[in-house]
Amino acid sequence: THKGVEAARVGAVGMILANDENSGSGIQADPHVVPSSYSYNQDISDNWTKFLWYPVASISKVVTQMATKPAPFIAFFSARGPNPVEPTILKVYSSVLI
Repeated sequence: THKGVEAARVGAVGMILANDENSGSGIQADPHVVPSSYSYNQDISDNWTKFLWYPVASISKVVTQMATKPAPFIAFFSARGPNPVEPTILKVYSSVLI
C-alpha cells in the first residue's frame, strides 16, 4: 500500500510492480490505491527504464483472450480443485483475509 500512496503523492495514476528472484513469481494480495499490475520478467523490467527516454505504459480494461500462451495463472494462495457442480470449471477460492 505504501508504494501506491507514494506513487499517487508524486502524481502517478498507476504503477507496475516488478517481481525479482527474491520476491518470486507469486501474486500478492496487496491492496493498491492506484491501478496496479505486476511484471514477472526481470530483464524486461530492468531494460524498459534503461533504454526508453520516456517509459510510460497503460492499463486498460479487462479483455478476454482465448487460446493464449501462457494461460493466466491463479494466485499461489488460492485453493484449487474440481468443481463438484461442473467439473470443467475450476473452483477457485481465496484464503487471504478470510
